[in-house]
Amino acid sequence: MIRKISPRVVEVILLIGIVSIAGFFLRGQRPVPLGDISDRQWADAGNSSTDIDINVDVTPHRKSDWNLEIAGTFAIRSLPDRKILHQGNSLKPTRIAHRNHRWSLTPSPQGLALPAGKFEVTTDPGKTFRLDRHRYRGSLVFTTTASGRPVLVNLVGLEDYVASVVDGEMPLEFGREARCAQAVIARSFVLYQRRQALHKRLPYDVHADTRSQFYPGFQYQGKNGNWFAGESPEGRACADQTRGLVCADRGCLICTYYSAICGGRTCRGTELFPDASPLLTGVTCEHCREAPLYRWEKTLQLSRFQSRLQNFLRGKGAGTLNWKSWKFVHDGERLPLFRISDKSTS
Repeated sequence: MIRKISPRVVEVILLIGIVSIAGFFLRGQRPVPLGDISDRQWADAGNSSTDIDINVDVTPHRKSDWNLEIAGTFAIRSLPDRKILHQGNSLKPTRIAHRNHRWSLTPSPQGLALPAGKFEVTTDPGKTFRLDRHRYRGSLVFTTTASGRPVLVNLVGLEDYVASVVDGEMPLEFGREARCAQAVIARSFVLYQRRQALHKRLPYDVHADTRSQFYPGFQYQGKNGNWFAGESPEGRACADQTRGLVCADRGCLICTYYSAICGGRTCRGTELFPDASPLLTGVTCEHCREAPLYRWEKTLQLSRFQSRLQNFLRGKGAGTLNWKSWKFVHDGERLPLFRISDKSTS
């Protein structure tokens, strides 16, 4: 039961997973090859997943400048014509900045005049570049959003991206089959988001952090200065073993929402995401019981809690919340553990 509480600081203990909707909770569904997808808006380069590049927003947060370093040969090209503006055998640590609607490199390669629009830094095939604390495969695109916000985009092959996400999202200890499932889920998610980005005309498909999927790249640097693998041979093996396989419903890609912790039961996808597939239903799950956030608590002002809950309900079309009475409804899709207590009396 949820009881009425006084307008004081309340202790809200939410014994429920915010969202954990794994793509392999599709109950009897099997992944399908990309070539079988009837909705072709996701692709612009053929049926093979090796033909597809992903645009990943790798812009480090809360910074106005960044550091770029390339150990091998590179070229700087204007876009979209891909005209070579500069090329060299290596790029020593160089500061990137965006001021007054223009990009700058310091020190600037001799004779280089950067274009006002977007441009790309490419490396030799198979080589990497360093951007702050990460090394990435592919190329780096300098661009901006419609509002003028600078964005650094890693243009990387789909399967290279999937291999890194497998290692970023799931430990090796989970085993090969679980990580292969993660590869299919990651591939489905990013291709769905790629299509959405085309519709919204965004300069990137996904973020490199958990706003989308955690993509550490080829390598990343820890706080102690040591470098760690962002992708492993095992992660690449999972990507290769499932190459081109995606989750679909009646020939169309679905967005495979998921998270690390569910609190004991996943929720129905449409409870949180309007574009979630009906296949994403709530299921019992005890696999995250040992996770630190399997059970958690949050303390906040009652007025703030009321405001947030009211906004959530309005977004669901539920109208105005009546704070004089409470009734807990359990429909079998949610975890029936939600407690509110008055901290002043506890």
